[in-house]
Amino acid sequence: MAGRGKKDCSNCKEEVGARLVLCECGYHFLEKKIRSDLLEAKNAPKDPRVVKTYDSVKQGRKSCLTCGTIVGSIAKICPKCNFDYILAKKEKKEAQKIKREKDLEEKEAKRKERLEKKEERSKQQVLVPKEVKTYDSLGRGKKGCPTCETIVAGVTKICPKCDFDYVSAKKEKDIIKEEKKVKKQEKRENNQEKEMSPITNALMAMPKYEAPHDYTPKEHATRILSFGKQRAENLLQQHKTQGGWGHVDWKFLETELVK
Repeated sequence: MAGRGKKDCSNCKEEVGARLVLCECGYHFLEKKIRSDLLEAKNAPKDPRVVKTYDSVKQGRKSCLTCGTIVGSIAKICPKCNFDYILAKKEKKEAQKIKREKDLEEKEAKRKERLEKKEERSKQQVLVPKEVKTYDSLGRGKKGCPTCETIVAGVTKICPKCDFDYVSAKKEKDIIKEEKKVKKQEKRENNQEKEMSPITNALMAMPKYEAPHDYTPKEHATRILSFGKQRAENLLQQHKTQGGWGHVDWKFLETELVK
């Protein structure tokens, strides 16, 4: 009994696929008889050189590069002139590769030649400082020298009269500005520390305390009372304003402080 997706051949009793039409033994499932002619045609060796030709070029077809015969796009050899498409394709790829390598070599040679010419020009060239134009009055795109008050263009780097360096002066100005900014920030932080409430300062000055985990809330409150009245009041005030310390019985502690 054939399994799922299978069927038994009536001739050879072999299990085959459910959609198979012609069994290997020659049995035809649709005609329900042995077709030896179809089996021979199926198993006959195919001549790879037998290629179908066409009258016009369409999609899925190509023409031979030597004789112009139109064949299918997957044809490997022309049936008339024996033109080998695969060999021609390999030769074309090798020719393209050689051409690319040659082009790269030529580009590299030209690049080196340009660099050499550029170096020679830079060695032979004598740098002549450009004449800086001066103006009679200030305006848009102009600036005045802080030392000799000569008015020059806004992009000028060195004054033509007193050799004042605008670039260096700007860098020094930026450094001074950054230093002032840092000092201002430090001063602001110091003022913030001074403006903190006395309670917060007192609490920050106190040593850190880790509460035992096996105490009850009332025992925690009693322990805080043992630190002194001032410290207990500070901790109570902090709890009211900021919260936290939920393990302490604050109502009991406040009642004891009032006594």
